[in-house]
Amino acid sequence: MKKNSKTKKQSKMGNPLAVVGATEVASVAKTKAGQKVIDDTFTAVKVAVLVAGAVFIAKYGYGQYKLYRAKKYARENAMRPEVQIALMFYNAMKGNIISILGFEIDIPDGTDEQVLNNLALQCDLVSVAKAYKILFDRELMTDVNEELDSDELRAFFNRLRAKGSDTTTPPEKLKAFPKGTTVYCRNKNGITLLRADFKNGKVVVTKENKGFYEYAEEIGKIQAVVKDENGEIFYVIDRNYKMDSMVGYGWANHRDLTNINPDK
Repeated sequence: MKKNSKTKKQSKMGNPLAVVGATEVASVAKTKAGQKVIDDTFTAVKVAVLVAGAVFIAKYGYGQYKLYRAKKYARENAMRPEVQIALMFYNAMKGNIISILGFEIDIPDGTDEQVLNNLALQCDLVSVAKAYKILFDRELMTDVNEELDSDELRAFFNRLRAKGSDTTTPPEKLKAFPKGTTVYCRNKNGITLLRADFKNGKVVVTKENKGFYEYAEEIGKIQAVVKDENGEIFYVIDRNYKMDSMVGYGWANHRDLTNINPDK
């Protein structure tokens, strides 16, 4: 019974080490040095909070400024080709991004590579990239690189470098491709083939539409080479898998064609 009584008495006194520690802390706090440490600590915390607040306000303010600038730029330049193309680039790649509490979430549904390739054929990349940066605060080529694999990137850059149809070579300096050559469309806008038939050993061309071919699309093999009175070169083309010997061949201008696959 005495032992229990002693234990109760010790518990009322508390932990001796804790009591001593608290007493020492209180004593130090009452000294000038202790008070200085407390004041310095409080000042440091206050400065840190003020700095963090200032950084947050500055970042938020700059973000709002960029948003204002983007909207103003879009309103004032909506009819400029580079702005319209920048918007189409974004919609083809990032059209499903939503923003929640400042965080961007991309809901993937697949990048439209065909749209990107078509845009590459008609854009001045430098001016479009500038517009893209202002409108979306993003780097155009970084986004393109993230969205396309190596083969798709090759096709994209081939289109950026595409020169299109040959509009400068004088007729007398044109060099025809040999019969049997596989040809591809080099016109950046694509071409529509007319119908050509062999009748009594001559080529007869009509206005019948034999199909539209986009840039870099394989058309078929040359069946005959024809040069007109102006020196321009045309080809009778057996389109791939079209049974042209029965339903009519294609007819196209040499200037709109290439014998090298633009996507290779």
